[in-house]
Amino acid sequence: MNKSVTTFVILPLASEEATAALESQKSESWKKTLSNVKSYAGVQLLNWGLQVENKKKMMLLIDWESFEALKASESNLKKEFLDDSIQKYLAAPPSIFTVKLDYSQKPPSSLQIKSASPVTEIVLQYFEGAVGEVQRQNVHSDGASFIGDLYKELPSIESFALGWQLEEQEGIMHPDIPVGLATVFVKILGWPSMTEHMKARDTKAFQANLPNLRQGAQAGEMKHVHFAQWV
Repeated sequence: MNKSVTTFVILPLASEEATAALESQKSESWKKTLSNVKSYAGVQLLNWGLQVENKKKMMLLIDWESFEALKASESNLKKEFLDDSIQKYLAAPPSIFTVKLDYSQKPPSSLQIKSASPVTEIVLQYFEGAVGEVQRQNVHSDGASFIGDLYKELPSIESFALGWQLEEQEGIMHPDIPVGLATVFVKILGWPSMTEHMKARDTKAFQANLPNLRQGAQAGEMKHVHFAQWV
């Protein structure tokens, strides 16, 4: 059984200069942070990249061999991004949450999904408060059915994964959910190009499944990232 979990770190960057420093890896403190995270026991992969739509948003995906491995290093992980050497590049504190991604569906996918595709689509859906098991299963089933139907029309999808934020973790703050904390559901799809992904909007699967995909979520966002693997 695959026990791996994935931590998402979303960094709002303070300026174009901050974007340039991190993207070009000219910042020694940034390179040190990535190397530190990659060295934590149980880290399998570390992928990072800028959002296509907003160059002032950086995203890291950290794959751990297990939730226990994450817990052992979680406090140190958060400190990495609160250090003054990194804070100077940020416009606000980072958003950090961990998800159990399901790679078991078809089309074939793998733990390499985030760096294997030229363009990675990430869909985040935010649900108010704690989410019960029945709703978790229904949302997951709807998401998996949608991607399966989409793949029949667009076999150019290279890989995908989807899953819920871990129940063991506290929810995250979101501006569209003013009362309480949000629980996140994530869908990730690997595409050969932005153009190929845009074709999805014209498919029967997209039109037929859209109402179900939004049902129950108080907020949502879609973003594209060009990920690179830190080794």
